[in-house]
This record gives sequence, C-alpha cells and structure tokens, in this order.
Amino acid sequence: MIPLPLDRSATLAAHEAHPGSRVELVCAACTWSRTYRPERIIEGLSRKQLGGRHTTVASVALLVRWPCPGCRRMRWATRLSAPAPDQATERPRSISRMAEKSLPPPPRRSNRA
Repeated sequence: MIPLPLDRSATLAAHEAHPGSRVELVCAACTWSRTYRPERIIEGLSRKQLGGRHTTVASVALLVRWPCPGCRRMRWATRLSAPAPDQATERPRSISRMAEKSLPPPPRRSNRA
C-alpha cells in the first residue's frame, strides 16, 4: 500500500476519488499495520453515532480502543492508502486459495498389481 498525499483535514469521503483505497491503521511505536475498507469504517462510525463520511481520516485513530497486537501499546495513526500499481492487478490471496481448493484431489494409487 502506498500512502496518498492528503493533508490532515482529509475526510473519509476522499476515498471516493481514489478507487481501491483503504484506511490504514498503523502503530506509531512498532509500525504494525492493517487496512480496512473505508465504507466499513463509515458504517461503523454512523452506527455508533461517532461520525461518518465527514470524519477526518486522522481522527479515526483516536477512536481505536484496543492495543497493538505487536507491541501492546496504543499509539495509533491512520492514513488513506492506495494499492501499489503491481498490487492492483494481483488476485487477492483468498481468491487464490479458493481456486486451489476447487481443484479435484489427485487420483489414489492402489497397491494392487
């Protein structure tokens, strides 16, 4: 993922101008990160009445209430990121795994002569 060059006042609605963009949650202490679909974050904020499309991307980090799984600290930052050009054409891992699972098993060999 490549961070988009947006200022701190960019809202979650900015993802609409960047197809395939994701909100990246990054631990400032250990650099652990995870990405989320912006639509999912907007829906969650609206459901909890904490914000919505006009919430700034940077302020989403202030709403995270769980510690980093890497270092157990709570030093979160959020940014809007887009897939790297080579990632945009790759199939997601889950699709690759599903394709592998759909293959028929190899034929069994019998020990009979």
